Amino acid sequence: MIETSQGLVVDWLSTTGFWVYPVNPKVSDARRKPSGAKTDRLDAAILARLGWTDRDQLRPLRPADEAWVEWRQLTRIDEALTRQATRLTNQLLAALKSYYLQV
Repeated sequence: MIETSQGLVVDWLSTTGFWVYPVNPKVSDARRKPSGAKTDRLDAAILARLGWTDRDQLRPLRPADEAWVEWRQLTRIDEALTRQATRLTNQLLAALKSYYLQV
């Protein structure tokens, strides 16, 4: 039971043979006490209880194809490198503008 259907943890769990049941976070919110206190321990207990009582009503996530998982990981790496290149370009421009005021 996990409150997301995507990400590195979900990919790893599904490719190593674990059954992954994604749950909408609103479901666990609805099962929380009226005080609304949100802690990781409380959320884990709610998800465990949900998995114990209502697992037959939930659909397990199908294991993703290995090529699809690799493509998503490469896409994440590409996005991270693009953000890093943008950040470094902005730093370089800021340094140049502080040194050469005319620019």
